[in-house]
Amino acid sequence: MPLKSGGAVENENMRGRANSGLISIGKVGPTNLYAGLFTSPAGKIVVVDLKTFTRSSAISLTNPYVQSVGVIENNLYAGMYGTQLTRLNLKSLAETVLTLPSAENDIMDLVSDGSFLYCPCAVSNVRAFKVDLGTFTRVAGFVSSWSLGGYCIEYSNGFVYLGVGVGGNYGGVQKLNASDLSLVTTLNLALGEITPNDFLISDGYLYVSCVNSTPARLVKIDLSTFTRVSALSLAYDYGSVLAEKDGFIYQLVGLRYIAKIRLSDFTIVSYLDSGVTTSGGNINATNLVVIGSYLYAGFDTSPGKIVKIDLDTFSVTSTLTLQSGEDYIRGLGAY
Repeated sequence: MPLKSGGAVENENMRGRANSGLISIGKVGPTNLYAGLFTSPAGKIVVVDLKTFTRSSAISLTNPYVQSVGVIENNLYAGMYGTQLTRLNLKSLAETVLTLPSAENDIMDLVSDGSFLYCPCAVSNVRAFKVDLGTFTRVAGFVSSWSLGGYCIEYSNGFVYLGVGVGGNYGGVQKLNASDLSLVTTLNLALGEITPNDFLISDGYLYVSCVNSTPARLVKIDLSTFTRVSALSLAYDYGSVLAEKDGFIYQLVGLRYIAKIRLSDFTIVSYLDSGVTTSGGNINATNLVVIGSYLYAGFDTSPGKIVKIDLDTFSVTSTLTLQSGEDYIRGLGAY
């Protein structure tokens, strides 16, 4: 299973999204949630105690503007708005910064195969790069022919999938060899399926949340044939981030609603109002993470807010508002 920023945590393992948190290995369940903030002059990581669901501390980073967050073992990785990828040891709090080539900035997502980290850059043209986790060095890069996109990335069975396209008539998914990030092929989505914003892989299918489609769309792609299978149209606009738990996908739509979608027949079950509206200009920066039987939704608000949702009852249990100045949650991870 790939390790991705944001998503679901099952005992020792978690997957998800860096507009939402990577994976924590070697622990029996996480104890803290880490929220990356798009703040300056220093980016911040706010620590939330999962047992009490209270803010416990904040860690200032060297560089400003966190865009994505993921956790692997005891290291937190933060993709920044600039050309920096930050590694923070969660035990010693020692920080290491990898500075990338000048064209590789605005790191919107993170995914790992366990040995390497893959990241997209929302620049023109869209780029992606690969980092060796052992040496924390950049080892490969990719430049897309698509001028815009780069909000999401996924990994499966030796291939990396990169979301491309912003606006226009349709978006696309580019399939890359994970070994050297060379292009294999590109799948164009259907008309109206615009701006891939998040990916989720389950049982051989890639699910694509389209942010600029009206209404929001969730596209299903068969990875064995790399073909589009079908798509769901949601009841709201702005298809944002995704998470999965026990045969259901959860998709943030309409800036504040959580859609519950059954995978077995690919149908919408219901919608939940989170009670929080994210910033409309940064709908690609919200976050969903599943830990146990709870879904945590981080919002790009000022100050930042995290909503805790009981998945057994599909209801909001509580909302945590961060301190003044702790604004714009752009990534969630757990450890």
